[in-house]
Formats: sequence, C-alpha cells, structure tokens
Amino acid sequence: EVATAEFVTLLLYVFSVSLTLSSPIAIALTRHVSDCMYQRREDEIAPSFVAALAVSLATVVPVAWAADRWLDLPAEWVPHALTAYALVTTNWIAAPMLSTIRQFRALTAAFGLGTLVFYAMIAGNRHQTAAQLLVGFNVGMAATNAAVCALILHNFAGPAGPVRGLFVSAAKYWELALSGLLYGIGIWVDKWLMWTAPEHATVRGGLISYPTYDTAVFVAYVTTVPALALFIVKAETTLAESCEALYRTIQNHGDHERLAGARLRILDAFVGSARDVGLVQLSVTLVVL
Repeated sequence: EVATAEFVTLLLYVFSVSLTLSSPIAIALTRHVSDCMYQRREDEIAPSFVAALAVSLATVVPVAWAADRWLDLPAEWVPHALTAYALVTTNWIAAPMLSTIRQFRALTAAFGLGTLVFYAMIAGNRHQTAAQLLVGFNVGMAATNAAVCALILHNFAGPAGPVRGLFVSAAKYWELALSGLLYGIGIWVDKWLMWTAPEHATVRGGLISYPTYDTAVFVAYVTTVPALALFIVKAETTLAESCEALYRTIQNHGDHERLAGARLRILDAFVGSARDVGLVQLSVTLVVL
C-alpha cells in the first residue's frame, strides 16, 4: 500500500506539471493543424507535430528534473520519473491530433494495448516498489504512444513541409496559447490548494498529496471516460457530417431554404448528441455512487 501511494502521488505530479506546461503548445498546434487542413497544407502537419513535441519535451523535462532535485526524490525514482514526464507530455501533444485520425478502432486498440502492457508488467507481484510500478506504467505508456504517433505520422505521410508555420500561428494566436496555460492551471489549481491543507499527507521524496480529495477527483475523472469517448465519436461523425453539409450548401450557392435546413440539422445533431452524452454520464455516475 505504501508503494502504491508513492506511485499514485508521483503520477499526480507528473500529470500536473506536464499538462500545465504543454497545454499552450498543444492549443497552438491544434489551431495550426486546423488551418493546415482547411488550406490543404497537409505536408506541414507531421513536421509541426514533431516540432511541437520537441518544444514541449524541451520545456517539461528540464522543469521536471529541477523539481525532482528540489524534492530530493530517491535516486531510483528519478530516471523513471523523468521518463514518465516525457511519455505523458507526448500523450498531451498527440491528443489534439487524434480527432484528425478517424480510425477509432485503431486508437482504441492503442490505448488498450498500453493498459494491458501495464497490467501485465505488474501482475503476479503484490510487493511491487514504486520504482517498479513506474517502470510498468512507462512501458505501457510507451506502447500507447508508439502506436498513436505511428498512426499520426502514417496518416500525414509524404514530403515534409516547413515547420515555421507552427511558430507563426503560436505568435499570431498567442491568446489561444495563453488560454491553454490558464486551462492547465485551472485543471490543477484546486489540487494544489488542497495539498496545502493541514490534513495533507507526505510520502517519500517530499511529495505532498491529499488522498481523500485526490481519490474523489480521480474517480470523477474516470467516470467521464465513457461520455468523453461518446462525445468524440459524435463530434467526428454526426456533428461533423452536419457541418460539412452546411459548408457544401454554402459552396454550392444554396438558397435560404436549404441553408436554414442545414442549420436545423446541425442543431438537431447537437441536441441529440448532448442528450446521449448526458444520459451516459448520468448512468455511469449513478452506478458509481
């Protein structure tokens, strides 16, 4: 139980730091990829993804290394912790790209593969240390990242275009990058505040947590996974098809009646999708409670 508590607490720090620092870059990449797809500049997408990943790793890993030194983590944790920071950061940067790849079965298999690898690494040994749990997590996350990155690069294979567009977009839409930073802070600020409460717990390495609150938040996040999965499917199928129908009507110089009909179909798709996602989330929440 002590090793598990140490492992979970360290992962909280990994997710907190990596998400907060990589969110501005992920948001800038999302806008740039959207522009590239609209302007038929797909040759820039793969190199821009690699560039965004490199910038994110160059930002997160040094900060993580400094934080690990400041916290005085056990020596056997440090290489595995830094690896976890790099792998989770890769996942945050790859996440915005997933909506461009309409291969839902392959993506599901990629994340399922990582989960299975992780459990296979830790199964059969109830006396795993925190370092061993980290190794299992890293191997599973590496398997997922390898599959996801392969799908991204395969989907946008071909001669590589310039990467400067990514940095131009980041400078042009700096408000989006700032909103990404604020988003990352907003996701974690409540946990940071709770960690300062008198009831906080401290594990080896000086890591602070609030187990009761952190567990409740973790369970809440997990219960949203089915609804989020359904939302992505709806957004990439029903809603996307309705929006594309509206764009085609505009491009074909459709009259007012056809435009109004296309608009109503978008609203119907949105309401239906919101209803389905809400029902799934309500059902899962009631079951968990």
